[in-house]
Amino acid sequence: MNGVTSTSTKQLTLKKRRQKAAGIAVWWMSFLLFFFLNPDRNPLPVCPFHELTGYSCPTCGTTHALHALVHFRLAEALSYHPVAAVIFSLFTFVACLWIVELVSGRELLRRFPPAAAKLLFFIAAAAFLVFWVIRFVAEVNKQKVPEQPGGSEAVFAQYCISTSSEKISK
Repeated sequence: MNGVTSTSTKQLTLKKRRQKAAGIAVWWMSFLLFFFLNPDRNPLPVCPFHELTGYSCPTCGTTHALHALVHFRLAEALSYHPVAAVIFSLFTFVACLWIVELVSGRELLRRFPPAAAKLLFFIAAAAFLVFWVIRFVAEVNKQKVPEQPGGSEAVFAQYCISTSSEKISK
């Protein structure tokens, strides 16, 4: 082949095998933790940010989201914390690839350059913060709207009465 080396997969070193096995073990432990830990039944530590401010912190809902996700309730997981559900799903994909690599003995994923790994970390952190800001603004706006007696039907009826009386007076 004229001295051209193949760019296909290469053999996994013992060090990389151990690292990937450790990563898979951590993923399985977290999967089992979120599978058996029901946040609605098991007492969890109270979020200090929520206790002090009354607002959700950037990670509020993560435990519920991951519990729902490992029970394959995707819509529920996304409703609790969409960013956490997506990130855990990506970790699951990587863990599956690592299992294939360990079984085959071949490296399928090339190592990320440190700059790319840092970039992915900052993108994930930014996604958590953006989600938090959106949720925070929604919570603040929700608290500013006074609750009307009779619920939304009463508000709608009041709106209809006020607009019809304005039209009559003109």
